[in-house]
Amino acid sequence: MYIGAPKAAQTYTVDFVIDPADTDKGEIVGDVHQVVKKDGNARQVNVMPKDGYRFSGWEIVDDKGANMNISLASALLDVMGVTEDVELKATFIPDYLNLVVFTVLDPSGKGIEGAKVTMAGVEKMTNSQGQATFDVKDKIQIGLLKVVVEKDGYLTHTIKQYKVNSSESLYPSITLTYPVQDNYLLVVKAQDAEQLFDMEGVTLKLSSAAMPEKTYTTDANGAKTISIPATGEYTLVAEKDGFKRQTHTLTYEPPKQLLDSEGKPMVDEEGNPIYEKPEETKYLKLEMEPNMPQTYRVAFTVSNIKGEALQDVAVEFNSVSKMTNADGTAVFEGLEKGQYGYAISFAGYVSQQGDYMLSSDMAEPVTLVKELSFTVVVKDKLNDAALQGAEVFFGDKSKLTDADGKAVFTVEEGEEILRVRANGYAEASKTIVVDQDSNEQIISLSLLHDVTFMVTDLNGVALPDAHVAIAGGTEKSTDVNGSAIFELGAGEHSYTITRNGYVAAKGSVNVESNGQNVSIKLSRACQLAFEVYAQGEALANALITLAGMEQMTNAEGRASFSDIPEGSHTYTVAYEGYMTVEKVVELPLSASKPEHVVLKPVKTEEPNGGETEPKDDPEDGDNTVEDKPTDVAVDALAEVKVMPTLFSDYLLVEHADKVVSYRLLSLQGVAVRLGAAEGLEQLRIETLGLPEGFYILQLVDAEGQQRAFRLVKR
Repeated sequence: MYIGAPKAAQTYTVDFVIDPADTDKGEIVGDVHQVVKKDGNARQVNVMPKDGYRFSGWEIVDDKGANMNISLASALLDVMGVTEDVELKATFIPDYLNLVVFTVLDPSGKGIEGAKVTMAGVEKMTNSQGQATFDVKDKIQIGLLKVVVEKDGYLTHTIKQYKVNSSESLYPSITLTYPVQDNYLLVVKAQDAEQLFDMEGVTLKLSSAAMPEKTYTTDANGAKTISIPATGEYTLVAEKDGFKRQTHTLTYEPPKQLLDSEGKPMVDEEGNPIYEKPEETKYLKLEMEPNMPQTYRVAFTVSNIKGEALQDVAVEFNSVSKMTNADGTAVFEGLEKGQYGYAISFAGYVSQQGDYMLSSDMAEPVTLVKELSFTVVVKDKLNDAALQGAEVFFGDKSKLTDADGKAVFTVEEGEEILRVRANGYAEASKTIVVDQDSNEQIISLSLLHDVTFMVTDLNGVALPDAHVAIAGGTEKSTDVNGSAIFELGAGEHSYTITRNGYVAAKGSVNVESNGQNVSIKLSRACQLAFEVYAQGEALANALITLAGMEQMTNAEGRASFSDIPEGSHTYTVAYEGYMTVEKVVELPLSASKPEHVVLKPVKTEEPNGGETEPKDDPEDGDNTVEDKPTDVAVDALAEVKVMPTLFSDYLLVEHADKVVSYRLLSLQGVAVRLGAAEGLEQLRIETLGLPEGFYILQLVDAEGQQRAFRLVKR
C-alpha cells in the first residue's frame, strides 16, 4: 500500500502488513482499509478482524516509523505528516466467547436434565434445572457457531449459525419437541367380574371406519396388546361363551400443536409445527360378567366359648330367619353379591348383630358368650364385716355395695378386671375369669394406716423437699421437718426417695399398724474423676470399677463417676497386660481434683528366659496411684518355660507344677483359651484353629501372682 503527499517534492512509503493469527494454517484473519480524508492529504486506516479474532495492536517493523507519534493500540489510525518511511504490522489474537448459558426445556416449559448440548465441538450436559454453561475456559472462538441439542425421547434441535460476539453474556432457551408417532397401542386385561382370576380365551374384535374388523384372543394371563395403526375412533367387542358381550369405544386423538405464552401455535426454526407428546398406549380392563347372576352361600356355625355347638339359635340373614341344627349350623343360599345384615340371638347368651359385604361363599364361625349374674362381696379384712357403699368397678360398669357388702353385675363370660375402693381403705384390684362355675368374688379391703417417712442426711439433719414415691402411684415431698405422711394398706410397699444433690434410696416397708415410722438417710451425691496413664501416655479403654459402677476411659485416658454415696470406697483400675491398681478413697474429697492413676506393664519373659523391662513412667503428683507390687512376676513362676516361641497347633508349659490357671489373650485383650492347671510338670494348651498373630500367655500361681509371655502364632 502506498500513501504519498501529492504537493510535496519528498515522498515517503507507509506499508501495512497483516499478521496471520493462525500461523499453522497461514490464514489472514483481518483486513486493512484506508480512507482519503476531504483535505486530500491525510489518510485514515481501519483494521477489521474476522470472526473469532480480536485486533491486538500495531507493531513497527525494522524500526521504520519509530520516531513518529503513532497510536499502536488503536485499530483506527490517522496517518498524516509522514516524515519517514513507515512499516506497520497489524497483529491479532483469538477472541473467545465470554458466557453462554443454554436452558433446555420440554414442551411444557420444564427444564430437561441430562440433555447433551454441543457448541463448536464442545459438549456439555444439562443440570437438574436444564442448564448447560459455556465460558472462557472452554476456549470457543466467537462468531457464527453450530449448536446441537440432543436427548433421548425428543427430536434433536440444531442451530446452524448461532451468533456470539465479543464479551457477550447470552442466556438462550431451547425447547425440545416430541417425535410424532403414527403407531399407538391398546393393552387389554380380562378378568372375571369378581376380579379373582385372569380370563383366558376372550375374543376381542377391533374395527373402525377406516379399518376392517380384526380379531384377537386374550392369553393365559387374560392379556392382549394390540397395535393401533392410526388415530381415530375404534370399536372393541369382547365375547366369551357363558359371559355377557361387552362393547367399548376408544378414541385416539392426534397430537395437538403447542401454543406459546401469547397463545400462538409454536413452530420450529424451519417452520414445522411443534406437537405435544402423543398418547401412545391405552389400557382397558374387562370385567366379564356371567350371563346368569352369580349367587353365593353363607353358613353360620354357632358355638359357646368352650367350642360346643349350640342348637336352635335364631339366625336372621337378609330378613330370613333360620334355626341352627344339631351341629350349630344355619345355611343361607342363592344370595347375590351385596351387603346384608344379620342378627343372632339365643336365650341366656349375649346377642350379636352386624353387616356382611358378600362377594363369595362364606363359612362364618360365631361364638356366643353367656349372660351371667356376677356378685362381688366387699369385706373388712380385719374383722370380716361387710362394707356398705364401697365402689366396685367391673370393666366399664360400676356399682355401690349394699348393706350386705354386695354389688351384682350382669356380665359376659370371659376375663375382666375388678377394682374396689372404699373410704379409709386401701384400693384393691385383680383380674378374674367369669363363667357359669365362677359367679362370685369376695374382696377384703385393708384399713389405711398412717405411715410417716423421715428423710435425713447421714448426720441426721432433716431434708425438706425430698421426693417420696410409693409403688402404685402415690407421691409426696417432705416438709421442713423432712417428713411425709402416707395412708397405706397393710402389707409390703416399695418406695423410692430422691432429692437434688443426693443419691437416690430405694427400699420397702411392711405396713402392719397405724403410726409406723420409716427413717431413711440420704447420702450426698459425690463425683470423682480419673486420669489414667501408662508408659508416659494417656491410656484409653482402661476399666475402672467404683461403688458397683464401671466406666471405660476415653481417648484422653479420662473417666468420671457421679451419684457416688459419701464415705469410703475402693476402686480398681485394670487394663489387659498391665498390673491392676486398687485404692481406697474417702468421699467427698477435700479438693476437687481427679485421681491420677499410672499403670505399669506386667513383666514379660521370652521363652528363653530373657526379660523385657517396662518403660519408666514420669513422676506424678500426690494424687498418683501406682500398681500393687503383688501383681508382678515372682520366684514361684521363675522356672516356668513356654515353647515353642513360634507356635502352631499347641503350646507346652514346662515346670508348670506351680501354675493353677492360665489365659491366652489376643492383642485386643480377648481371652481365646483359658483353663485350670492340675499341678502337672508339663501343661499342654491346644491352639489349633486360632488365627495367626501375636498373643500373650498369662500364668497365675496359687497366691494370685502372675507371669506373662509374648508369643507368635504362625
